[in-house]
Amino acid sequence: MSGIFKKFRKDDIQFTPFEAHKEYKFTITNYTGSYYEKHYEQYKIIDHWQTSSQHNPQDIRIVSLSVFAYDTVFDNSQFLASEIGSYLQVTIPSLHPTTTNGYFKRSMHDSLQGMYYTNPDDPCWTLDNNGYEKEIRALGKSAGIISIPQKMFGERIKKGSVSIISGSTILIDDKFGNLIDSSLFLDVPGETISYTSKSLFSMNFTDMYNEAGKKTSAHSINALASSSAYRNKGKEYYDLKNKTRFFERSPYPNRVEGHNFKPRTSSAVEQTFIELDGIRPVTTRSRLDKEKSSMLVIKDRHQFDFRTARLKDNTIADDFSVYVRVSASRFQVTSSADGTNRQHHNYIISKHDPHNEGAFPFSIRYVNSEGSKGANSGSTSIGNAGTYQAAVGNGSQTVYLNSAYVVSQSATFNNIVLTKSGSHIYFYVDGTLQSSANMPSGSTYNKADLVIGARPHDPGTKYRRQSTDAMYSRKYKDATEYKNQFKGGISQVQIFKDNLAVKEVNFVQSSPSFENKVGNVFYNHGIITFTAPEENYTSINNSIFSECTMSFRNTHTIIEHEYNCHIKEKEYGFTMNPTLLDDKKLSTIRPFVTASDWGPYITSIGLYDDQARLLAVGKLSRPIQKSPYYDTSFVVAFDT
Repeated sequence: MSGIFKKFRKDDIQFTPFEAHKEYKFTITNYTGSYYEKHYEQYKIIDHWQTSSQHNPQDIRIVSLSVFAYDTVFDNSQFLASEIGSYLQVTIPSLHPTTTNGYFKRSMHDSLQGMYYTNPDDPCWTLDNNGYEKEIRALGKSAGIISIPQKMFGERIKKGSVSIISGSTILIDDKFGNLIDSSLFLDVPGETISYTSKSLFSMNFTDMYNEAGKKTSAHSINALASSSAYRNKGKEYYDLKNKTRFFERSPYPNRVEGHNFKPRTSSAVEQTFIELDGIRPVTTRSRLDKEKSSMLVIKDRHQFDFRTARLKDNTIADDFSVYVRVSASRFQVTSSADGTNRQHHNYIISKHDPHNEGAFPFSIRYVNSEGSKGANSGSTSIGNAGTYQAAVGNGSQTVYLNSAYVVSQSATFNNIVLTKSGSHIYFYVDGTLQSSANMPSGSTYNKADLVIGARPHDPGTKYRRQSTDAMYSRKYKDATEYKNQFKGGISQVQIFKDNLAVKEVNFVQSSPSFENKVGNVFYNHGIITFTAPEENYTSINNSIFSECTMSFRNTHTIIEHEYNCHIKEKEYGFTMNPTLLDDKKLSTIRPFVTASDWGPYITSIGLYDDQARLLAVGKLSRPIQKSPYYDTSFVVAFDT
């Protein structure tokens, strides 16, 4: 046996894994697509011929793999007992909408949210994280799903290989888990555009589905829970109240407090936005309590401290931009105030400090019906009724930027951009420049909180701290009254520490979320989602995922085995071929085998296990004579 078998050394064996990729192309029609494997037939045994009266042993069929698309929607209504019945028997037809293949849309949406969109930037809470800081996940009230079977995508979908074509729309993945619309770009086609990562503050309310409580809180989705920014005397500010949640998505640990607003999901484009009631609290004491107003308060942080004063080198510091997507009601509640308390403006977003000289870097507001009344009628400080207005002030001088856009009764959403570039400030509504002006001389810097839906005001008095702690019982603090409440809807708020170019202002018109991301690709699970709020990406408007042409490449790991078979000069100089026996009974060999010029030829190499069981056979393309004068090496390679 020693002349037949030879053991391998560890250095003679090498395993090399490599990835193979196969491309699949198919068409999805009416939420279903099938891929037919060419040149591959599967035999299905119908009945064994020995036991069957009919001699039909085999049925040949082409192997097909199906891809399914689903449209999902958030629904917080409850199933009725009569719909469920007993022992899983439905007694009456359910009123809950289902997909084309019979699954509940709300169940699909719940599963999608639970698996991939709950705390999406935390890999401990979500599945299939890709690209981490470059992957952007946000789920609205409706979403589309394309589910690819595991037999197709193998171990995973190859990153950067997904392509979905529907008409003139081409969707691709960016290798980081984002599905993007390649037709929406600023500079580089196919580049993922997300201004969330560039922003100082970013909030869009897409996560907020449940009914609003009296007070809600939001925190930066990228901030650590242990951050000191969220803890004060043991209180965790990132706790979410009343099952209402929304996230601030910038890279900064911002803290947001929301009061008395309602989440709305009636708009197809917005999916989810907040509605502020615009009601001004009646008493002074109630106006001092921010929880009595309908508004949001963003706590001041260093990134909002815009230094806009002229520096010694005659330059202007800190460019910035404010973007708000807003729907203003033409009938503001505070516009009917009487006498000297008449309020001409309703504040959408502002950074006013009423206690320190009154300088502020920006303010965006709505001019209500009182804007054309009173002693200051026609003044630029008031503006024209039914329009938007922006303002910047240094404490003694205020610059006003008025718009010509008139808010309609239909309460449509408008994209408002206020951007500072150098010594100039520009005001846009729906991509059209409304007004521009020079920045006021001096500093507009302050340390005030940002307020959405109202304006902080100094009532000229101080009030005693309300506390059970005796240490604070004699102390007073500056009172902050909230007035000029705004009535309307808000779906997007973003603040940038840079100016926005004209092309960027125009870009937001086609993509209100300020990004070209329309969904996500979960490579390891074969799941593709469509989450963009725009109508052509959602199930509300017969979205593209239900009728499209799709292609992707799968990933399959193949391991190459290499065995180096070393034969020394004196080894394997004989053969076991039975034709060389001269007398089989006596096992004598033919004379020429013993001649000095005889040498065997190698035609096959067998690989055996430790029990001498044949595992693999390598056949040479041509016989090779074994040399008795030098060593010979053969490399046996095969893939598994």
